[in-house]
Amino acid sequence: MVVKPTITDSIVPLFCKCCTFPMKTIDDSIAYRKKKVCHKCQERWYTYSETSEEKEPNKNTPEWAEYINTRMLLERPTIKLK
Repeated sequence: MVVKPTITDSIVPLFCKCCTFPMKTIDDSIAYRKKKVCHKCQERWYTYSETSEEKEPNKNTPEWAEYINTRMLLERPTIKLK
């Protein structure tokens, strides 16, 4: 039996539902199809093994604040145009 995928199966949102940063790369697209989050969130908060427990991020912890601050620093442009 062949099942035709619906159009919503292939749509990747513009922003990650976990960290709200933009989904920019193909890695983000692949991670979204696996775990419904961006690649960085998947690496940090979720495991690649399907049998081990997944760690949902608690957004009220210092660990989350540090993660978001690190992401903000990485998202900054390296060249400033005047």
